Amino acid sequence: MATNYKKILALLMAFALVFALAACGGKDKGGDETAFAPAEDVSDTYEAESNGSGLSEALEWWNGDFYGYWTVTAGYGALEYLEDGVWDCYAVIEIEPDGAGIVYIWDDEDEMGTVEIKIDESGGIAPMGSATSEGGVFFDMPVKHADWVMMPTYEGYEDYYGDAWPGDYMEFDAYYEDEAGDSVSYRIVLRPWGILWEDIPDGDRPPYYETWYKNAGYYEYATLLEALEHTNSITDGIPSYIHSAFSGGAPSGGRGEQADSGADNGQGASGGGAVVLNLTNAELGAIWNKFQEEVWEKEATWQNIKYEDVVKLLGAEGEKTEDRDGFVEYRWYASDDGSLSIRWNSENGEWLNSALNQYGRP
Repeated sequence: MATNYKKILALLMAFALVFALAACGGKDKGGDETAFAPAEDVSDTYEAESNGSGLSEALEWWNGDFYGYWTVTAGYGALEYLEDGVWDCYAVIEIEPDGAGIVYIWDDEDEMGTVEIKIDESGGIAPMGSATSEGGVFFDMPVKHADWVMMPTYEGYEDYYGDAWPGDYMEFDAYYEDEAGDSVSYRIVLRPWGILWEDIPDGDRPPYYETWYKNAGYYEYATLLEALEHTNSITDGIPSYIHSAFSGGAPSGGRGEQADSGADNGQGASGGGAVVLNLTNAELGAIWNKFQEEVWEKEATWQNIKYEDVVKLLGAEGEKTEDRDGFVEYRWYASDDGSLSIRWNSENGEWLNSALNQYGRP
């Protein structure tokens, strides 16, 4: 009889597990409430064993770099113009052994937020668990408990409607309202850095996925930050903005540090190899943009801009930052933050491209 009771108890527990999984809430791609129904048992994919970092394998999935996009699904009031906008975004997630973590997230031009999260390894639909926000900010508004519910999917997962989802993928919806009462509903989509999105339809990939991430090969960099630090904003299509938590407004190799200009004469000087101008980033950008406009009005091309012309404009020699087959690059740094980098054809000296970067000096 004891054996029969155990069998009955086992059956009841199995049914309870099925109903619990079916009741797990979430959102489909349209944002409607759905019930998740895993297509297969993947519970043994991630072992909760500690490694050198002290993190379980599930937590290791969260601990690292992510790339994706964010989009405004609905805009209201003064923010209505953002509706249907889509932007590449980047995130670094730092996780502690107890599952507490921080998400640093930004897009091509600005910091989006810093959000505290808590990982539930047994929650969600995938073996790496799920995460909920516990505090932080998104732009200038607070993110409270469970404002963000992050549920990664695994390859082969099928939702309530029978749609198959990719692996190592998460998207979540949230709401933002500013102090004036203008608001947006937004969606964030993230995948671990270095993964190709070939299993995702073209229309559901980040805007610069093809040109920057894939074709230019930036996904092959060991880390997200390295890739952004080596990005040229004109040739690659996006600014190389990096969250201040990692850059201090400056690129790696000396983040947050500024080279000593050695002079403050308004003409610029070389300090530690960097050419530092007595101009703010805004002033440097204004001067360069006005100069380009004047050249274009006269010649309808920028190819005739020579290195000597820029030296005369800014009153200082540039720092040679790259010298490769086909081009040479020089850079001038602002006094507070930011820089101007320009490339010329190394054979004939013709102007190739320029970039006003938002990060500072090395």
